[in-house]
Amino acid sequence: MPVIIDPTTNTEREVDETTYRRMRQSVETDSRENLITVVGDREDSVALWDCADGTWTSPIPKNLAYQHYLRKLVYKCSSCLFTSIFENDMGTHINSVREQALQHRDAEVVSQMIGDRAMQTCTGCGQAFQARKNQGHRHLEAIQKQTLGHVGTESVFIHRFSLIASEPTVLKTTPLGGVDTEGLRTSTVEQRPERPKRRRRRGRSKGRLE
Repeated sequence: MPVIIDPTTNTEREVDETTYRRMRQSVETDSRENLITVVGDREDSVALWDCADGTWTSPIPKNLAYQHYLRKLVYKCSSCLFTSIFENDMGTHINSVREQALQHRDAEVVSQMIGDRAMQTCTGCGQAFQARKNQGHRHLEAIQKQTLGHVGTESVFIHRFSLIASEPTVLKTTPLGGVDTEGLRTSTVEQRPERPKRRRRRGRSKGRLE
């Protein structure tokens, strides 16, 4: 049976011929984004440079690399690692970034007790986070970084893979517009959670000298 490198676990596993043919077909028709790598003669394989995220792939059979992967074209956001084989997805992506930026305009992190747990809540989206890990502040920082990074964003149509480490070959560029950063901030006004008061037990000391 064929042996593949499972992209989800990065480990080798055997698959039956029917499953293998279905995986190959899904890759060749672009309905599967993950790489399906066959483990075979390494001299017959080649690693490719992923121009979208700047990493090397696992070894891929040369015939599959040249016939499919080196011909693969994708749309990529110029401001982040988002890619898609569909051009319309780029507009959806930048609109999602805009919505998150608008939702978190003037957002703060508020600390409160939920049951017996200290939590942080984002006033922009209402998400709750564990206070001890400071996840609420990290959440706002991630939103800020994403928003500021998508000012003047473009959709670039590129060859996804290359035989050498290089910048992507851009075939077409389409402006997506920017994201309004007004009112975005990570400074927060925290409210200290009220902790339940502990009752002290007073015991009599024995053998105490007066």
